[in-house]
Amino acid sequence: MTDESELRSTERRGAARQKSFLRGKIYFNNRRNVVDCLIRDFSPTGARLIFSEPVTMPDVMDIYVPQKDQTLRAHVAWRHGDEVGVSFPQTGSA
Repeated sequence: MTDESELRSTERRGAARQKSFLRGKIYFNNRRNVVDCLIRDFSPTGARLIFSEPVTMPDVMDIYVPQKDQTLRAHVAWRHGDEVGVSFPQTGSA
């Protein structure tokens, strides 16, 4: 039997993700293209995005979250069908 602390020690993410149900807009191609998405499992270091259908987009994009009035630069970590996992680069690193 695995306890909760053992599960956390094997987690690859740097921060725990919180379940979320936020609308988002993905901007790319110098903000000439925009795609709507649903933002799930949001954390300060990344998120899981869900689209209404599989989409083609670059590996780096901006995500606008209207409910938080926040825009984040994101890098694609993985893709699977209509879902995309993204990470948010940490700023201020040496």
